[in-house]
Amino acid sequence: MLFAVLSIFVGAALAPLVVRLLGRASGWVLGLLPLGVFAYFVQTLPEVTHGEALRHSYEWVPSLDAPLSFYLDGLSLLFALLVTGIGTLIVVYAGGYLAHHHQLGRFYTQLLSFMGAMLGLVVADN
Repeated sequence: MLFAVLSIFVGAALAPLVVRLLGRASGWVLGLLPLGVFAYFVQTLPEVTHGEALRHSYEWVPSLDAPLSFYLDGLSLLFALLVTGIGTLIVVYAGGYLAHHHQLGRFYTQLLSFMGAMLGLVVADN
């Protein structure tokens, strides 16, 4: 789950470069990122629908006993699928709608950062 959340933020950081290189096609390319994260969460459906909650924990600051923990149950999975599914549609649609806007890279950076923050909030355990 850490990779899923971080990949959205990496995409946000790279969005201006992708827009500069690909122009109008950047929406389709950047849309693959939330679509991939959506697919990751879809593959967890069988486990979560059978009542299992997925938990991943990473030692972040061991001296303070502050782990970085992620928790995925039915409710958080629903919202993770909403965030990534609708986010994918928005990214792809914006690629065509805002194709000639001079700050499209900035828009994608803010959109993907917001999407990553929502996803992090939904799957955070603490």
